[in-house]
Amino acid sequence: MLWPISALLLALITVFWGIGAYGRLTVLRKAFAQAFAHIDVQVKQRHRAMHALIEKLARTQLVQSDALDGINALHQGAVQASERLSASPLDIEAIHDLTATDGAFTAALGNLMKEATRQGAPATAEFMLQLAEERRSMDNRIAFARQGYNQTVAQYNAALAQFPRLAVARLFGFKPGHPWQSTDAPIERRQEHRGA
Repeated sequence: MLWPISALLLALITVFWGIGAYGRLTVLRKAFAQAFAHIDVQVKQRHRAMHALIEKLARTQLVQSDALDGINALHQGAVQASERLSASPLDIEAIHDLTATDGAFTAALGNLMKEATRQGAPATAEFMLQLAEERRSMDNRIAFARQGYNQTVAQYNAALAQFPRLAVARLFGFKPGHPWQSTDAPIERRQEHRGA
């Protein structure tokens, strides 16, 4: 008589624990999706601002049109990668693609700005410095958002790896999140050194 009651009690505890574990994992997954949304907003604002910067560079006529065409192609690639990642924030390939295309675009834009500064008048150099500062500011905002995202992903992944929550994760198809690797933004380098 005692055995069926104990078995029923154990089954109820297991069910309630499973519901709690599922709820916790769901909350953490939503949190890191929300953290990605903060990055996404910053990245899109940055791309709009960078496109405006390219148009300003074109008006200065300090850079060749083929260089502008190349940078526009890199910019479009980064925008498309950002849109793919927005549609699927759990996709590791999309994260790597955006990191690579955005990095190539940023490097090319920096080189283009240096070239324009070298060829321009002092007023143009001042204008380029102002644009470079604006770009650094946007990069730092993205870096802060990326840090929050990576911390949230780490919490979610840690919860996924804990037994017995791991069983619930596998049963319901929870997949691990992927951190967004650091770039050369100054704020990220400082934070990485603090964390080490």
